[in-house]
Amino acid sequence: LAGPGRPLAALAPALRRGCVVAVVAETYTTGDGTAAFLAGADLAVARADLARLGELVAGAIAAKRGLVGLLDAAAAVRLGG
Repeated sequence: LAGPGRPLAALAPALRRGCVVAVVAETYTTGDGTAAFLAGADLAVARADLARLGELVAGAIAAKRGLVGLLDAAAAVRLGG
């Protein structure tokens, strides 16, 4: 994400590594990594799956903690690790 009105682009990379961003849309397929990447997010969620959002975000946090923890211990701590 970049440009005016997109505050995630303004986050320092070290801070962004300690966050999980989920985007929701009718057109997304839940778990579509390409859609999430293109949106500058960690997780794409179909609107039909909103009832599972907590579970999906918890899984995304755990996955990101495992990946980020190898490179940035402080970010892993912010993710609960």
